[in-house]
Amino acid sequence: MKSNVYAVRDLKVCVYYQPFFCSNDFDALRHFHMLKKDPRSFISQHPDDFQIHHIGVYDDQTGQLSSAAPVRMVVDCYAYTPETTEVE
Repeated sequence: MKSNVYAVRDLKVCVYYQPFFCSNDFDALRHFHMLKKDPRSFISQHPDDFQIHHIGVYDDQTGQLSSAAPVRMVVDCYAYTPETTEVE
């Protein structure tokens, strides 16, 4: 099965954090929403500093990891609200 690979981009530090796997963009948004609501999360404390990017695809049958070219922003965390954000 193939899974999409996402990473949080820190705009202040200019790095991508450790990737995570989700079935699609909506699933990645759900994970992000949980982080944004968690008061201990670094995202909830500084939401304007982060974006979620789709960075590739992982195939668990072959073990291959393919990068997305180009990397695609899924959501700008500062502007994100579950009621208004649509996934492209």
